[in-house]
Amino acid sequence: MEALHAASSYLFSVQGIFLIILGTVLGITMGAIPGLTGAMLIALTLPLTFDMDPVNAFILLISMYVGAISGGLITATLLRMPGTPASIMTTLDGYPMARAGKPGRALGLGITASFVGGCISWLFLITLSGPIARYSTKLGPFDFFSLVLLAFVLIASIGMRMDLAAVAENPGLFAVGAVWIGFHGLLLIVVAKLIRAPFFFLAVGSQANVGGAASAPIMASAFHPALAPVGVLLAVLGYALGTYGAWVCGQLMRIIAVAG
Repeated sequence: MEALHAASSYLFSVQGIFLIILGTVLGITMGAIPGLTGAMLIALTLPLTFDMDPVNAFILLISMYVGAISGGLITATLLRMPGTPASIMTTLDGYPMARAGKPGRALGLGITASFVGGCISWLFLITLSGPIARYSTKLGPFDFFSLVLLAFVLIASIGMRMDLAAVAENPGLFAVGAVWIGFHGLLLIVVAKLIRAPFFFLAVGSQANVGGAASAPIMASAFHPALAPVGVLLAVLGYALGTYGAWVCGQLMRIIAVAG
């Protein structure tokens, strides 16, 4: 209770309310633009928070993220273009409702669902974050790998309605994926050899690459705060190159699927 009272005193102060409004407005604006996610906004803002009070910095960054997730449903409902990946499912019901002449109702339902879901998520975060954090310290590399693999299978089978039995019919697609994974690992090893970096940095760089602009500046600032802007620039460059790389990978998979 003392922790909740202290958090409430920060949130409902004049400075806290101002940061919440500022972060939410910026997040909604960024989230409503397809391709500009909340993670990118946080990455660009993170170097500006180094001199702020830690609590105020967290209030600003969390408000940006929540606003970006909510803002993504605007273009998903009106234009069938999700502003953030979290708004992809909104295009399935919000856009048809907007086309039927009810855009205001569609946006209202989306905002209400976002608010209710956010409150439920915060409730679970407050009550379950402690036990989950204690349990997560007992997990090993194999456990993390299994969780990631399970997440990918669930996304593929539920979100894309993929027929898992059809995997064996086109093993060439997995060969393309293996080639790209091997290219990623080879590129990291070559760069590490050129700059004579230890393999610990190699693992950190790979993890930052997975998180993109959200985690790259954090990983970089762990070694020196001045490297945070460098991490942001490299992450944005990685986004651009990754987009073209994904297009090339998709074209290769299309060719293999047609040939098979």
